[in-house]
Amino acid sequence: MSSAVRVHRLSSPLGDWELALGEPSAVLRPYIQGMYTGSTERLPGTLTRLEVPHPGVVCIFNFGTPYRVTDPRDGRSGEWLGSFVAGLYDSYVHVDARGTSQCVQCNLTPLGALRLLGLPLEHVTNQSVPMHDVLGAMGGDIAERMAATDSWERRFALLEEAWRARLSRAPGVPPLVQEAWHALARTHGNVEVARIAHAIGCSRKRLTTQFRTHVGLPPKALARILRFHRVIECLVASEGRRLSEIAHACGYYDHAHLDRDFRDLAGLSPSTYFAMRHPTFGAVVTASDAH
Repeated sequence: MSSAVRVHRLSSPLGDWELALGEPSAVLRPYIQGMYTGSTERLPGTLTRLEVPHPGVVCIFNFGTPYRVTDPRDGRSGEWLGSFVAGLYDSYVHVDARGTSQCVQCNLTPLGALRLLGLPLEHVTNQSVPMHDVLGAMGGDIAERMAATDSWERRFALLEEAWRARLSRAPGVPPLVQEAWHALARTHGNVEVARIAHAIGCSRKRLTTQFRTHVGLPPKALARILRFHRVIECLVASEGRRLSEIAHACGYYDHAHLDRDFRDLAGLSPSTYFAMRHPTFGAVVTASDAH
């Protein structure tokens, strides 16, 4: 770990909450989005969150009560999961939590997921799958060892050690996919796919096929998610900036363009999304008392 762990706590009518943040090492920094995140939630009932798409693969090492991830497009309730991997989604999902939830979350970049998970991401696209199906016994072993200590520093160190071991024997990423991802990430999705293909020296069709196989979504879809994710980050961090100003800076043509993406990717308008967004618990859809 490259810095001290920071811990935040909150008590509210929605529940008691503890969040721990730890910085990945320099070796793993290119493959991980943001921080290692540890959380403990003690909920009086069931809390349902709206989780919108983002350009990464989520790894949940769970040593508390299970979570349920439901894709409204599926028409079926999802199963309750312990530790799991959530691949790239191109629309929103609902996530249910209840009781005492406790986990460590690590968000991998697409290239990081390719190397550290060791499988083409098309196998987990628009899915949340048990960790055992992806990492085998390793995922369960890490979660068990995390449960055996009350130290967030030690929990993050366990994950850091496991990722570094996997990285040392991980296969490389196809150069075409690597270059395309960097172009998309560098511009937050504000670049034409045809321009990327031309710069790499391949056809748009070949780039799209390779990207869909290895990353799980075509580059145009991922570019849309990158723009959407960027505008949410900017709106959350903004202090009095107008929505139209932020949207334009993030690559949206006009308010109608932004509104269309929000309805497709979040299922509601921008104003409704931010009205329901709790600063700690995220976009809360429902919160019910236990009976």
